Amino acid sequence: MKGLPPLLIQTRGNETLLTENIDLAKKAVQDGVEVTLTVYPGMPHDFALMLPDMEQSVNSLYEMKDFVNRYMK
Repeated sequence: MKGLPPLLIQTRGNETLLTENIDLAKKAVQDGVEVTLTVYPGMPHDFALMLPDMEQSVNSLYEMKDFVNRYMK
């Protein structure tokens, strides 16, 4: 994973691949990649797009915006 750009990993707390997402984040960090991992408990898959009025959805979209702004200057 060395050489990858910063990663934003957003996952839900009961995601089938939650363990894999966490492992991905750990491996990337070990390889020197900057990683932001956020777990949104209780949210369904694609919650940010499917439920745009929920607080967690709004928070995840702001997190995406802030992440892009941080690394695309």
